[in-house]
Amino acid sequence: MWNVECGMRNGEADSRSAGGLRGRSTPVNSAFRIPHSEFPQIRDFVAFLAKERNDSPHTVTAYARDVADFAAFCGRYYGGRWSWAGVDRLAIRGWLGAMQERGLARRSAARALSALRTFYRFLSVTQGLDVNPAKAARTPKLEQTLPTPLDRGEIVTLFAHAERRAEAGGFKGARDLAMLELFYSTGIRLAELTGLNDPDVDLVSDRLKVRGKGKKEWVVPVGSYAGRALRRWRGGGGRGGRGGRCS
Repeated sequence: MWNVECGMRNGEADSRSAGGLRGRSTPVNSAFRIPHSEFPQIRDFVAFLAKERNDSPHTVTAYARDVADFAAFCGRYYGGRWSWAGVDRLAIRGWLGAMQERGLARRSAARALSALRTFYRFLSVTQGLDVNPAKAARTPKLEQTLPTPLDRGEIVTLFAHAERRAEAGGFKGARDLAMLELFYSTGIRLAELTGLNDPDVDLVSDRLKVRGKGKKEWVVPVGSYAGRALRRWRGGGGRGGRGGRCS
């Protein structure tokens, strides 16, 4: 709903926010093409993730890309014909090493290995494959880092800037403030925020219907500041200050 200006019908593109966040997920294969004819197992795996496991589009796309990347690596590694059943642990170690040489972060390599393990479990169930060489590979050790939170002054500055942009009028300023307020008020994820549609926002009772991983749904309350920002955005901008943020 975030790319639609107030007064426009859902589905009409807002040229001023074409580069902004969109309210609907991109189909899995629109940004990443899977070699269906060469690897039909990957096609079936993608369908399983999307339709049976109900994974998010981001997860489905990432897993499909990781498994297809491994298939491409095996073509180079074995130098000819190969099969999923014939892959050994050394090939997987070589693949992980190739990712490291390409500069991929350890977290990305760990996700790719997890995708490959899931793919082999899928082959075990659907095709009776009794090997999973990815299980023997060691998961790259992840750096233990904690996020750095904003301090009080930074939060005040952030919201003051967003408020000034909204006060100046215009769709983008009001939209950005509403999104920021929803993040602060509800703690929802980015994917959950961009997945909201107009019927999910109830400004009578100040509640949101949120869809998370696995297509689970729940209702969260909306704070007064977030509710005010949403009403201003839906009304096409307008005024109405917020007062203090961290009081």
